[in-house]
Amino acid sequence: MRNLANIIADLETQRASVTDLEQKLAAARARGSQLLKEFSQAQSSLTSAFGGNSGSASKATRKPREAAANYWTSATRVINNCIASKMPVKSAIAAAKAAVAKLAKKKDSVAPPEVLENLEARVKELYAVKPAKAKTAKK
Repeated sequence: MRNLANIIADLETQRASVTDLEQKLAAARARGSQLLKEFSQAQSSLTSAFGGNSGSASKATRKPREAAANYWTSATRVINNCIASKMPVKSAIAAAKAAVAKLAKKKDSVAPPEVLENLEARVKELYAVKPAKAKTAKK
């Protein structure tokens, strides 16, 4: 049976070992970061030498979406589901309004007024373009 002094000594040894491993890990991470920087620099210099764009400059920046775009996407998705389910137009309008309200509540904001004003027209427009097709039995 081990006595208390031996257990404490083993714990101190393990703590020293853990501290040493943490220091080695920090050194390895620093070396990895340095190697990654060197790789990126070498790659960009090779790319520019052969007439290509550097990695960061080649990505085009994208302008941010308008606030109303998310609401229109949500409403259109619900309307299309209503069309597929062969729901009447009034039900689709109610479902689209509910989806817009749900998204506004999720974002803790108010839906843009242009979305709410034009929602009914959008429902009728989509119902005119995508009429619900009756399923026919295949022979």
